Amino acid sequence: MKKPQFHFLIFITILFLLFNNCQKAENSLHEKKNKEETIVEKNKNNNHSKQTTHIEKKEFGNSWEETFGGTKIDRANYASKTNDGGFIVAGATESKGKGGKDAWVIKLDDSGNIIWDETYGGLKDDEFYSIEPTPDGCFIAGGYTESKGRGSRDGWIVKISKNGRMEWDKTFGGIYWDEIHSVVPSHDSGFLAAGSFEPYGAGAQHLLLVKIDKYGKTLWEKTYGSGKWNEVLNIERQNDSYLLSGSRGERQSSVLFDTWLIKFKWLEKEKIFKRN
Repeated sequence: MKKPQFHFLIFITILFLLFNNCQKAENSLHEKKNKEETIVEKNKNNNHSKQTTHIEKKEFGNSWEETFGGTKIDRANYASKTNDGGFIVAGATESKGKGGKDAWVIKLDDSGNIIWDETYGGLKDDEFYSIEPTPDGCFIAGGYTESKGRGSRDGWIVKISKNGRMEWDKTFGGIYWDEIHSVVPSHDSGFLAAGSFEPYGAGAQHLLLVKIDKYGKTLWEKTYGSGKWNEVLNIERQNDSYLLSGSRGERQSSVLFDTWLIKFKWLEKEKIFKRN
């Protein structure tokens, strides 16, 4: 029997508000601030047949909204401001591409017009959870791939040119289920990525921390954790350190999860990270 297909649209809204004291959007998953604006990314599930993703930009000016997607499941997981004043949006699409689900990146200008729209991946499921601009005007994205690598799902980092072309990609992990949840440019022109690693299959998950250079060469790859559930969902680069945030606890019971914060200090002289 053919499975019913639902129409999923990504709804991206950027609002230029007239006042700075407007209430923050509810259910926000990601927020960045500077003196002029705030970018808020959030997901809403209104019913079983529609999912919308909003990005709101708050500053003086006008407002606009656009929808992106096809007839299947399409979603944005992360949005970031770009160096040219526009936006970069990353997630996954089932409406186009090679596989069942392909990693998806859309580059928008400041008015919400599509500059380019690209998919990445193979014949199986692939998805991006994170994307950030790089100092050379390109982008670094992190997520997972089931189309290549060692395991059933491998952590995946992709360097994307300013025009949307894949420059290089790397996979990380073992033979089970591994993902990259966040990747940021590091202090030495390379990249630091964090995610999750399953050493024994279902039932335990460790923190996966990866350092690569600007060409994609792996400098080191480390895992942290015990037999419990450990994962990092976001990395924030600070002046001389990195703040990692996530959760840890017993996978079987969500009430036993705790917030988990780790701070690593970058030591320029030794070119190493020291855990605080």
